[in-house]
Amino acid sequence: MCAIHRHIFGDVYAWAGEERTAPSLPQKMTKKGPTPQEIRDGRYDAEASHPYLYFPAGEAMTDHFDQSIRTLHRISGLRELTGSQFASAIAEPWGEINVAHLFREGNTRTQVVFFTYFAQAHGHTLDSGRFSQDPGFRLKFNAGRFMVQATLDATLLAETLAEVIDVDPSVDGGSESVEPTTDVTVYYQPHYVSLGGVCGAPTAIGKRCQRRGRCPHHGTGIETNEARPTS
Repeated sequence: MCAIHRHIFGDVYAWAGEERTAPSLPQKMTKKGPTPQEIRDGRYDAEASHPYLYFPAGEAMTDHFDQSIRTLHRISGLRELTGSQFASAIAEPWGEINVAHLFREGNTRTQVVFFTYFAQAHGHTLDSGRFSQDPGFRLKFNAGRFMVQATLDATLLAETLAEVIDVDPSVDGGSESVEPTTDVTVYYQPHYVSLGGVCGAPTAIGKRCQRRGRCPHHGTGIETNEARPTS
């Protein structure tokens, strides 16, 4: 991933290919988007008012990224899957890689290039042009990642990725270019609780969060109103 980022941005940023070093504790990194309920209602273009939290720079971010990559590579039988099945298989790992948010800028473009090559390596294609050329698709894609981030529900992200996997890119004028993200990054000072092992917080989809260490969304229970289990 770092090599891809360096290749894309080497002529733009001196720090291309390097993990971000900020914000770090006690700060946290957020981006704003529609609320989870607005996303469930299909209002992907609703006002960006709800904060979605990412890992702080440092060991927790790197560890979560590494865990997500290992999860992705442990998935077996990818070549035998249909396009929609492949989309479902990679959706949650993609969402979790995004929660790590490894770089200061250019995370989405780097992720799209990475997963384009990942798909090719496993006998599939990914039409990267839709990410830059179809604003509606991009809104839905961002909303799908937000849902993984806040609720661990990868259903919408899988549905969105299925639209660009194993399809004819000429139908939508596909290309290899990916436009810069327009998401706004906000920094603030929350109370942060350090956790050992996995987070363990309950979620709306009936499973407990398995993010390790300082889970951005469930580590405190403040931003999401979800209390951490006591047992």
